[in-house]
Amino acid sequence: VIYEQAGRLHLFDPKAKKARVLKVGVASELLGTRPRYVTGSKYIRNGHISPSGSRAVFEVRGEIVTVPAAKGDPRNLTQTPGAHERSPVWSPDGKKIAYFSDESGEYELVIRRVGKSEAVKKYKLSGSGFYLNPRWSPDSTRICYGDNSLSYYWIDLDSGISKKFGQQPIYGPGPVRTNECGWSPDSKWIAYTLNSTTYVRTLHLYSLEKNRSYPITDGLSDVTEPAFDSSGKYLYFAASTDAGPVRQWFAMSNADMQASRHLYVAVLQKDLPSPLAKESDEEKLAEDIETPEEPTEKEAAGKSESAKEPPAKEQEKKKQTIDIEGLDQRILALDLPPRNYISLQPGADGELFFIDLPLDARIPLGDLKRYSLKKRTAEPVLENVAGYSLSADHKKLLYQAGAKFGIIGSAVPATPGKGALNTDAIDIRIDPRAEWAQIFNEAWRINRDYFYATNYHGADWPKMRDKYARFLPHLATRSDLNRLIQWLCSELAVGHHSVRGGDQLH
Repeated sequence: VIYEQAGRLHLFDPKAKKARVLKVGVASELLGTRPRYVTGSKYIRNGHISPSGSRAVFEVRGEIVTVPAAKGDPRNLTQTPGAHERSPVWSPDGKKIAYFSDESGEYELVIRRVGKSEAVKKYKLSGSGFYLNPRWSPDSTRICYGDNSLSYYWIDLDSGISKKFGQQPIYGPGPVRTNECGWSPDSKWIAYTLNSTTYVRTLHLYSLEKNRSYPITDGLSDVTEPAFDSSGKYLYFAASTDAGPVRQWFAMSNADMQASRHLYVAVLQKDLPSPLAKESDEEKLAEDIETPEEPTEKEAAGKSESAKEPPAKEQEKKKQTIDIEGLDQRILALDLPPRNYISLQPGADGELFFIDLPLDARIPLGDLKRYSLKKRTAEPVLENVAGYSLSADHKKLLYQAGAKFGIIGSAVPATPGKGALNTDAIDIRIDPRAEWAQIFNEAWRINRDYFYATNYHGADWPKMRDKYARFLPHLATRSDLNRLIQWLCSELAVGHHSVRGGDQLH
């Protein structure tokens, strides 16, 4: 007699009065488990440009890949199908690339040298498990980043010591974004925003030397995306006085509301004149025009020597001076109409790049523009841009337009498609079984670090991972993996929607 019990087939022998379990093997090619190569820009998630704009670095299906602007081939720096590498950024000195990796089982900061050695250094971080949006200091010695507790940190790469310098006072669905954290040119200050208890963001300045933060705005406007001018004289940011209802994300009544923003500049030193002081055109008379005198040999020699100043003196010139007292009274509005301004990034001295989104934009595509304090106008650079990053020398930029990426010069307007990168040449070797194990473990970690109830509704969460991980070697398709993760999440008794931050998955 043959019968089924507990998901297995049993054969009972009436004469012997014994039953045994039948082992049934079904031969299959299991095509979905075979290692293979995948191509295409659809796997690109994050990108950044090298200091000179000769290459871009991308996060591609959990790997870190560099792509040339013109000549050469894409280069996979990591080649770890069973690990998730995320958020790569190129250091301003061009020597290193930073990213986060869970190769050890938990996310760590990885610094990979660029070149023949490609030496790798890993840093265990003291935050809350998931880290995002690393941003280099201009001197390439420090990095600021956020974590899933909505906190800001900075780490000194020489000592490995990290410090927490800010945390959102209340929870919200949005992460700590990289464009809410900007370094000063001398790498001694960080500008960032924090929510108030009314969920309106305020501007703060943090001094690394004093380990102290200073609030700058009064909370009557919602401030976003602070960015230091490359000269160190000014701080740009966007702010809105009608964002209150829109910022209240839990209210359904704001679904059809739009917030408008203006662009502002704060004068950081009290003895600096206003960069927007009123100007007046006057006729210049002949006697008012001075003829420059030829420099003497001594003066010429002095200029020659000053051009050869050692790096220490050059760095001293870049030292940032910020007069906190009265800074809130030295904030000026740029002469631009209210729009939805995003992705503020400083260019050369006195220049600011940003994306101008229409207020009614349903798709985040806008016009990339460059504002000049000298000209006091915003000039178009590129249309229909979803995102961009400027090179460290401000001469080139990496842009994203839909699924296309390109590198262009930042000085002149460009047409869509110019400087397009050959991202279709990116060829990634994947191992589905290794990826599935990583995805499963990351889903487990997401629930561990994001689930709202610290008792996990009574579930022993480490044991739940062991309970379901034993099925991993037997999966045949991606659908099997999805079902396994659903079973795992059902142990929390709230269903699969308990997974927050699901965009972290492969």
